[in-house]
Amino acid sequence: MKTSNYLAKLPQEAIIRQVQTFRDYDLITLDLLAPRQRLCPHCAAIDCVIKDLGSWQTVRHIPSHHRGTAVSFHKRRLYCKTCRTTFYENPYWVHPSLHMTQPLYDSILLDLTEPLSFSAIARQNCVTPSIVQSVFETVHFGLPRKLPETICIDEFKGNSGIWSSKYHRWRLSKFQCSISDGDAHAVIDILQEISGAAVNRYFHRFSLEERRQVRYFCCDMSNGFVSVAKKNFPNAKICIDPFHVVKRLNDMVDQVRIRCQNQFQNNGDTQNYRKVKNLYRLLKTCEYRQAAYWGTHLRENQQRLQDAFVIAPDLLEAYDALQFFHDILGSFPFSVQSEELTEWIKTYASSDVEEVRSAACTIRHWRGYIQNSWKYKKSNGLSEGLNNRIKVIKRVAFGLHSFESLRTRILLTCGKLKLSQDLLTILKDSKTGTEVRL
Repeated sequence: MKTSNYLAKLPQEAIIRQVQTFRDYDLITLDLLAPRQRLCPHCAAIDCVIKDLGSWQTVRHIPSHHRGTAVSFHKRRLYCKTCRTTFYENPYWVHPSLHMTQPLYDSILLDLTEPLSFSAIARQNCVTPSIVQSVFETVHFGLPRKLPETICIDEFKGNSGIWSSKYHRWRLSKFQCSISDGDAHAVIDILQEISGAAVNRYFHRFSLEERRQVRYFCCDMSNGFVSVAKKNFPNAKICIDPFHVVKRLNDMVDQVRIRCQNQFQNNGDTQNYRKVKNLYRLLKTCEYRQAAYWGTHLRENQQRLQDAFVIAPDLLEAYDALQFFHDILGSFPFSVQSEELTEWIKTYASSDVEEVRSAACTIRHWRGYIQNSWKYKKSNGLSEGLNNRIKVIKRVAFGLHSFESLRTRILLTCGKLKLSQDLLTILKDSKTGTEVRL
């Protein structure tokens, strides 16, 4: 391959005749060599000849030296001697449905797998945002080929929906549902609704034999998700990860703190009110991490906590319950964790503090599923991490009203094909409307 063609990422059979420089872009004029074999699209015969050079065609190309580039060549018209039809030649290095070369299409598609806005991608490729939108619309994700062994499910705030032609407005849903592969650490699908009925309809698309292959189902403390797991996955172990348990206990500590500070405020005790109010973050720090988090302020913050516990004994009990559970999470092996959890429930299920007693009853209710998470080393923390990436996608896009656009962008960025040579292989010979199956 000629060096100039290699540097410009042009095919070997192209000869650069001329390069013209304009204000906003460079135009490369090409002469195409006659191909050895010409396949007829009608009868698949190779007995084709060039009838005429046809007209000039100009398509966009990848940028060079941060300048836009266009390629111009003769779109030759061919004649098939077998079926006696004429047709225009479609070079393999030109996208079949978009006015751009395949290298430019691949470059834009690869950029779409990163959490970048359409405007940023357009600037990187020296094109307009509408062209990026055109590339984005060529990708459509279908139903996954199969279900993973470990399913992680969680809801997130998407604020997307579908356009209602009847009411001429967007019918938005506040929350959407993400389904992830816990082993591959990737999103496999996005659902528009989080209701149990909608999730059941989705999983019923898969055969019973396929659903029996699922071994673990990770979710939060939601009766709806647990009900879905019991109905659809007979062989799956339901796991509730410690993240949601700790979140529940953090909320418990906040509830006690707010109640205590409101009591001081109602009594006009401003000094004690401020002592309790300013402990918002200090109360949630694990004791074994306090030295690393607080540094030189360790003794000062510990003294602030002790002063608050003297005036608010209920807050001390809530704090001790939280720290005790953190100690359980750090215990090893599983048998020790189970024994300590039994002791924790026995200690705080009969607490005089209402908030602590309520949290203990909640954990007692979900105890078996919480222990499954420890026993099988499965967690729904993956979904929580992916939700943060989804927030980034929404932020750079300034929101996505269309659910299909939101779903496609999430699967491009957080899906299994995000390292996208696989995706480029799938879409290599595609036309608009291609369906990708993860």
